[in-house]
Amino acid sequence: MNGLLAASGGGATPLFDSLIFSADFISHHRRSGVRPVVILFSDGCDTISLHSSGDALRALATEGTLVYSVDLGGSDNQITGGQFLQQISNATGGRYFSPRFSQKEDAAAVLNAVLEDLHASYVVTYDLPSHQPGSHALRLMPTHNLKLTFHSRNAYDYEPGLRESKTAE
Repeated sequence: MNGLLAASGGGATPLFDSLIFSADFISHHRRSGVRPVVILFSDGCDTISLHSSGDALRALATEGTLVYSVDLGGSDNQITGGQFLQQISNATGGRYFSPRFSQKEDAAAVLNAVLEDLHASYVVTYDLPSHQPGSHALRLMPTHNLKLTFHSRNAYDYEPGLRESKTAE
């Protein structure tokens, strides 16, 4: 962990291509009953990918992958890379950890928070309210205890036949 936190930024970064590679790896190594998770240590900036941020997000969402992103950028990074890291974490149901968690003494706290989150998570399924193809917004709200908070992806894509073909594989 110390080596990771001591790494300096700069240079060519194919972040989006790397996330697509991760989603592809997950799709070929999927195990029944195991929820895929990516812990992404990054400044969120991509410099040379052949794919877009949207392509990366779609690839991870298709596999149902939770992305926990740890922002290694500075506080001035919020406008660019930090926003992407927040977006991908929110969209997949993971969590975003701000640059203050990048400090050496907080690395263990980040990993502990991820483990706690995973231990306290549930998979919720439901009947689709609509069978319209495309992307649909998703929001979970508590009904009784209004102090509860939920981390979930903020949308899902429905394509007729996609689920049936994925289950058959």
